Amino acid sequence: MILLQNKNGSISKFHGEIVKFTPPLKFSHLENFTSDILIQINASKINLISSFHKRIEEVSQILKPVILYSNFFREKRLISPPEFSKGSVRDNFYFGELLYFNVKKFKKLLTKYEIENPHEFPPLYMAQLLSILENESVFKIKEPLYILEEKKSEDNHFNYTYREIEYQKKCEKILNLFLKKIGAYIKSTNTYTVKNRYPVMASVIIPVKNREKTIGEAVESALSQKTSFGHNVIVVNNHSTDKTGEILEGMSRKYKNLIHIIPGEKYLNIGGCWQLAISNENCGKYAIQLDSDDIYSHQNVLEEMVSRFEEKSCGMVVGSYMVVDFNLNPIIKEPIMHREWSEENGHNNLLRVNGIGAPRGYVTEILREEFSFPDMGYGEDYAVSLAISGKYKVERIYKNLYLCRRWGENTDSKIDENKLYSFDEYKDQLRHIEIKRRIKRNSDEK
Repeated sequence: MILLQNKNGSISKFHGEIVKFTPPLKFSHLENFTSDILIQINASKINLISSFHKRIEEVSQILKPVILYSNFFREKRLISPPEFSKGSVRDNFYFGELLYFNVKKFKKLLTKYEIENPHEFPPLYMAQLLSILENESVFKIKEPLYILEEKKSEDNHFNYTYREIEYQKKCEKILNLFLKKIGAYIKSTNTYTVKNRYPVMASVIIPVKNREKTIGEAVESALSQKTSFGHNVIVVNNHSTDKTGEILEGMSRKYKNLIHIIPGEKYLNIGGCWQLAISNENCGKYAIQLDSDDIYSHQNVLEEMVSRFEEKSCGMVVGSYMVVDFNLNPIIKEPIMHREWSEENGHNNLLRVNGIGAPRGYVTEILREEFSFPDMGYGEDYAVSLAISGKYKVERIYKNLYLCRRWGENTDSKIDENKLYSFDEYKDQLRHIEIKRRIKRNSDEK
């Protein structure tokens, strides 16, 4: 990461000092700066477009933001980082590779919002949260203002689970302060007692479309679970055009507890398929997730998850998983456990990260009566996880219960960079909705 500062206070010419250091940006790096700086992320070679200086100076003088960022070219392709919004509270928001940072205004906001010991926190994330409280304190310039001469890394899907623990703790602390200031902080969550009767104790829900290579193995994994209670498997076949339907029809004739559903609608996404399964009369008391190209790690997964539901009267149970290749060989040696979650504050901290983990188990009644899956193919699970965790207790099982395949046909494999940023924008919208919901609930409870 590189800081560029012009000694005369104007950012129209960059002849000043260049300071190099190892990321992430720390508060101490800003102490010697009093005005405007540019922050370059990573060590990439950047070429400024001729209009860069004038445009940055013009917009900064008019809007007086804390952070300015822009579109850019990556290897001749236009890249559009995500739009900043009221829900942009994740600590890995991508501003591109070069951003303008108004140190003076940032320090004024620290004083205005009475942030104690600001040197303890990552300044970019702190500025990001404070800027949500101020109109136009973060602004994206739609024009491309620089050219980046490097490719983006192919697959960083799990990067957010490996960031430095100390850094995550600092981000969690400043997020809590922010949530308290806006009235969205949740002190504690509630238990949940199921009111109605259900045909079985648990249902494994599998939405699927064109997964002939893996659907049989996934269904067998669910059907072979050893339980002390009744369970079934509900597969929502979203109008597959390969042999997925034939495989499911053959298996449903063999297994009575396999329910094969084909939606009446032809345009459902994963979230809509989930809600269809939840609404089905055969759905059990608890709905347990299994993706159509994954399998459970052993035959006692349902027993462990349902036992936790019954013992703790919680709204949701989440396990841990191994990342494997198509042939189930480990890609990452240790299970993904989402240790950023804590029993005391996980429900608040979930707003900061991009996922809650797998496998996920839900109380069916909650998804029928209170919160439903948005009909999306990305982020639908995050939406209901945010909603449930904001009101009801979530239990974690910190052991491997699930094998998550990473292969070429994953829906999130090798996503186009701009599409990925549109997904990020959607998750920020979900965060915004959830923050508003929590503010209202806190206000109603006073």
